[in-house]
Amino acid sequence: MTGFLVGISNPKDIIFFVSFFPQFIHVTESFKGSIALLSLLWIIIDLSILFAYIFLMRQKLALKYKRKIEVASSVTLLLIALGGIFYSGSALLNQ
Repeated sequence: MTGFLVGISNPKDIIFFVSFFPQFIHVTESFKGSIALLSLLWIIIDLSILFAYIFLMRQKLALKYKRKIEVASSVTLLLIALGGIFYSGSALLNQ
């Protein structure tokens, strides 16, 4: 419960969701459906990553594969950023 309260009161998370979700609001025909779908996807991805962290820490593999984890995380975030840039850029050029 404490983790949830910290997460929900974190201004960084609030700013992220306020700036992130409006870009994708028209995923489905209805606003409620879009928010529900995006929230569900976010929860699934977030929990998957957290469970992977828990698994790695319990196995004490994090120290052994620290560099590989850092590189994989960096590449993933870079690909997400590049995907967003190309998606937004193509939308701007097609206007």
